Amino acid sequence: MKKYTSTETLDKDFLKVDGSNIDDKKSEFGKNVGIDKINLSNPKSSTELVQAKAVIDYLKGTGENSVKISDNAKTVATGKGSIAISIGKGSIVTGASSIALGENNKVLEAQSDNEIKGRDTIAIGSRIKSAVSNAIILENDSEGEENTVSVGGYAPGKQRRIINVSDPTKANDAANKNYVDGMLKKAKEEANKTAMKYDDSKNVITLGGKNSQHAPVVIDNLRSGLGIDDIKNGGIASAKQGKTLDLVKKLVAGELDKNSLHKAVNVADLKALATAGLNFAGNNSDSLVHKNLGETLEIVGQGLKKEKAADFKGTDGNIAVKADSTKTKLEVSLSEDLKGLKSAEFKNDKGTVNIQGDEIALKDKDGKAIIATLNDKGLTVGNSTNNTDKTHTVYGKNGVTVHGKDGKSAVSLTTKNENGKETATLAFSKGADGKYIGAITGLADLDDKSDGSSVANKNYVDDKVQSINGNRPFVYYLDGKKSGERARR
Repeated sequence: MKKYTSTETLDKDFLKVDGSNIDDKKSEFGKNVGIDKINLSNPKSSTELVQAKAVIDYLKGTGENSVKISDNAKTVATGKGSIAISIGKGSIVTGASSIALGENNKVLEAQSDNEIKGRDTIAIGSRIKSAVSNAIILENDSEGEENTVSVGGYAPGKQRRIINVSDPTKANDAANKNYVDGMLKKAKEEANKTAMKYDDSKNVITLGGKNSQHAPVVIDNLRSGLGIDDIKNGGIASAKQGKTLDLVKKLVAGELDKNSLHKAVNVADLKALATAGLNFAGNNSDSLVHKNLGETLEIVGQGLKKEKAADFKGTDGNIAVKADSTKTKLEVSLSEDLKGLKSAEFKNDKGTVNIQGDEIALKDKDGKAIIATLNDKGLTVGNSTNNTDKTHTVYGKNGVTVHGKDGKSAVSLTTKNENGKETATLAFSKGADGKYIGAITGLADLDDKSDGSSVANKNYVDDKVQSINGNRPFVYYLDGKKSGERARR
């Protein structure tokens, strides 16, 4: 007969299902309830009742203060303070303060000594000290930054590689060396087509590549060679304050040769040069005329209208432009011996003088009425063209002729008579009645020294007539004919 346990023995030595006989026999019954050791290699262990001590012994690793969690008998935690967590196949954790997650893992000789103060930060490794938040820090002595994954530290030799990284498929994926090298190769190939390239002697750089045949390229965002960007960055209103002009002056003076002579220039530099332009000054040098490069400076004759410029004719050799003794300015001067002039006008508030090649005319202040004219006929004083009074006098080569109000000759004194014979002649004109209207006054009385060519005045004639009257009788003849007879009284 098989061995069996009596009912009495069961009621006394074993815990009833309903627990009614537990009383003060908890520790005693606990030894006899369930298996006392978990053995996962035995299929029955997965369904058997287990004693609490067996569970504690199983969770406790063989190392001091170690813990293991697994459904596999091969999972062990032998390191001091180690924790082995495995779901599936066995993991072995022998390092101190180490954790193995997953299947068939081995963590050997690992350490910890980490100090993590930031929130939501995961550190895996030893001697990791960090106060940042939202970070993952991997490997011993690594350092991290917020919102990053770090696998090393900043100190020399603390950097580490991340290996076996797949090629990225999205914009924010990590890139492996193979992918980066490929992209660099493509970039280099493209750069060889379009980038700047030295010639063989490295004396010339060609934009677009060596022996480039495509269209010229644009260089953008080029810093000012003169330093205009420094002015703008300093918050200076350069154009209003003339700072760019100062830079151009320094460039011309050679003050920028040391640091800027071989720098490239941009459009802002060219604009600075263009707006620096040129200043022009005359005798009133305090008043400048500024012109940007490309702008037109008009040098014009005062008072000459644009539409008259085409008909304007100048002279040659009367004006000279020469540098002064200091070589700092050009001087324009008029010759003291003017030549080739056809006419000239001189005018003041009293009158106007017009000088032409064959005539000099003096007019009134309005430049209309002729006061005197000098030409090949002589000097004419008065206006012979005045409709109301044509009184004028002509001083010619052969004498003087005075014309009356009607413009006709009133009296003349010439070296030739009307027949052109060399004879000094004083002639008077006749009146409307046909009689001569001329008179000579102011003749001196004749004396004993006067010769027969002297002109007698009325006094002389009257005296002689008086003398004759005293010697009457005598007969008068006129043109050979007897004209009268007078007897003595």
